[in-house]
Parts: sequence; structure tokens; C-alpha cells
Amino acid sequence: MGAKISELRQRIKFQALSRTPDGQGGWLESWSDFTEVWAKVTPTSARERQFSQQIQPTTTHKIVIRWMEGLTTEMRILFEGRILQIHGISRENEERWFLNIEAEEGVGS
Repeated sequence: MGAKISELRQRIKFQALSRTPDGQGGWLESWSDFTEVWAKVTPTSARERQFSQQIQPTTTHKIVIRWMEGLTTEMRILFEGRILQIHGISRENEERWFLNIEAEEGVGS
């Protein structure tokens, strides 16, 4: 069974990374808002991992949204003040009704 529109009760914001030359051979990076949508956000696992010689908790999430074009794994999600890195995007049942997104919170950036 697939998702239902009535289950999409949480607001999430997608952001895209922009890179501009810094004039010294490098790049300046900034995040800009792409779109904000209704979603169903479900934590799927929690664990700890070592990053930069520190133990950090991470939580993975399954996110369901209505189908839309233009999303990529290069984007990130803002959800309730937290940043989630997108690891995968797939169409539910290979149809154009909903998208399933696998994302992780607590990933070092």
C-alpha cells in the first residue's frame, strides 16, 4: 500500500547548494531555498558514528512527499530546525504520485 495525502502533515524545506567563485581560485558555497512541501517524516534508525574524532548520533528518516520534478541528492532538507542530508530519491511503486526520500540527520558537513 502506498502513502495517502492525509498522512502528509509535516512541513519540510528543500535547499539547493550554490557555488560562486571567490576570486582567489576557490569557491563560496551557500544554501538557497528550493521549495517547501508537506511530507510524512518517519525515523527509521538511530546510531552513533565517529566523525572528526568525535562520536556523533545519526538518525535516518524515510520521507514521503507528493511527486515533483527537480529534486536531487545534492540538496538538503530542513525539518523542525534540523538539517537532513538526502541519500536517495525514488518513485513509490514507480508511479508519479509520491516520492520516497532516504535522508540522514547528524551527518558531518
